[in-house]
Amino acid sequence: MTHNRSTFQFNEGDWSLTSSGIRGRADIFTEDGITPARDTTLSFADVASASTGGGRGNTTEQFLKTILGVILVIGLAALILYAAFPATDR
Repeated sequence: MTHNRSTFQFNEGDWSLTSSGIRGRADIFTEDGITPARDTTLSFADVASASTGGGRGNTTEQFLKTILGVILVIGLAALILYAAFPATDR
């Protein structure tokens, strides 16, 4: 999805990666409807600035934050238990 809410559907075998972006024949879906397949180039800058709503980076970040939270909670529980039951073998 691009920044103007258009989506490009490149057909299998009809596209290639170039140094500037993705080039090939694509169906372009806009808010007004579909544009028939045409030769186009979608630059990497357009793809990078597009808003996707929730991507892999967001999911990975949430996962890592969850793991860190679990580790911190287990560590805090261990610290509390250690303080609650002092060693009696002295």
